[in-house]
Amino acid sequence: MAYINRGLRAAPNNPALLNLRREARSAKQREEQQRQSLLEERRRKEAELQARRQEAEPAREISRQPPPVERPSPWWQRQQQQPPAYNESGFNQR
Repeated sequence: MAYINRGLRAAPNNPALLNLRREARSAKQREEQQRQSLLEERRRKEAELQARRQEAEPAREISRQPPPVERPSPWWQRQQQQPPAYNESGFNQR
């Protein structure tokens, strides 16, 4: 763009340079519009995703409650397993 502007200062009525400047400006404007539309699309999708998350949050709160967990009783409250009485196992008996 600077090159075109320098050329136009030297030859202000050069149709080729005027046309080049016009084309460069329109290309820059198209790029800006495309960038804006992409930005708006991204914002719209983000807002849509946020809305979905907020809708899903109450359902998640209900299902988030963990099921009751049966905790093992402490060792001092457990029933001690008594070893079998002598000769009750049936091992090596006649």
